[in-house]
Amino acid sequence: MNRKTIIYYSTSRALANVSLGLVTVFGTLSIFQIFNNSLVHALAPLALIHLLHGLLVPLTADFIGRVGTRTSIIIGSVLMLAGQLPLMLLASDNYAPVLVYIALNAIGRPLMFTPVLYYVARLTDARKRGSEYGLIRAIILVSIVIYPALGGIVSASFGVAGLITASAMFALLSIVPLFAIETFRFRYTGKVFKLLTHKAFRRASTLAIMNQPIDQFEHLWVVYVFLLLGSSYQDFGYLFTAILIISVGLSLLIGRFLDKHNRRTFLRRDSLLLFFSWIMRTLATSAPGVFVSDIVYKLNANLKDSAYIVLTYDLMTAKKHRDAQLDEHIVVREMVTNIAAAVAIMFGAVIVLNFGFEAAFLFAALISLFFLFV
Repeated sequence: MNRKTIIYYSTSRALANVSLGLVTVFGTLSIFQIFNNSLVHALAPLALIHLLHGLLVPLTADFIGRVGTRTSIIIGSVLMLAGQLPLMLLASDNYAPVLVYIALNAIGRPLMFTPVLYYVARLTDARKRGSEYGLIRAIILVSIVIYPALGGIVSASFGVAGLITASAMFALLSIVPLFAIETFRFRYTGKVFKLLTHKAFRRASTLAIMNQPIDQFEHLWVVYVFLLLGSSYQDFGYLFTAILIISVGLSLLIGRFLDKHNRRTFLRRDSLLLFFSWIMRTLATSAPGVFVSDIVYKLNANLKDSAYIVLTYDLMTAKKHRDAQLDEHIVVREMVTNIAAAVAIMFGAVIVLNFGFEAAFLFAALISLFFLFV
């Protein structure tokens, strides 16, 4: 991938991620607060969107291949944006806007994320994928450090309507750089089940499934910290922006390091660090405790995510798997990941409602140890 393409692609993803972050984090917190601190009302949309996303991926793959990756991302972005707009009408006695949000996002997400994965797999070189993806991730992280503070200020000052307006602006801006990037088309065959004969791919799918409690329990952590800070959007936003700023520098080093080290070995070593960072989160009962524990967690999560994602792309583009097309690999990955994400979110909510947040964080800590056996 040449440097100019990296900049255009990363800029588009950075702007899109700010938009998604505003709604996913602060939209979820708004739903949580509007519906009387109901964890079920807040997390159900996330779980349903992931579930429907996973189920719709194979149904949308042929369309994506025909219209091209760029057009698909634009259509997906518009649908997701349209789904956010009804949230401006949120009220404690009306859940209908949330249902519209779920439906349109469930359709829009596969149209956006399948091409996004396709782009990275096609545009990065296997020999330098760690450093190239590290650069992409660094550019994205530099931009998303603003969204917690921005979301906190906007939510506190202008409510959900202001939040959705800000998100819409970033979503529309994210489309512009796409016109400077090559578009790809492919012929989707639908023969995804033959991937099950690949031992390495089955292992990667297992890894994706076990990774979801760690990633999706972040939603529980967000709600926990929000409550800990007295449901203050601004305090929450400032705290998380400070944490993200500290995490950005490390991402610049991750890619280069991964190119020189075995990715599986890296994941195994990081497993113990993730375990201890979740334990630290369990013990966090104040803003300083959250600050320290979340910095430790995010540093280790960045290491884990970079190794895991780069390893996944290596697998999808490996020569020994050329009997299955790249789009088929991506479809299976998206199906497995999103269905597992939905289950993880629902399971996490059940743990919290029955045993408390700390129990959920302990469960995530135990799941982190799975990476020892990758």
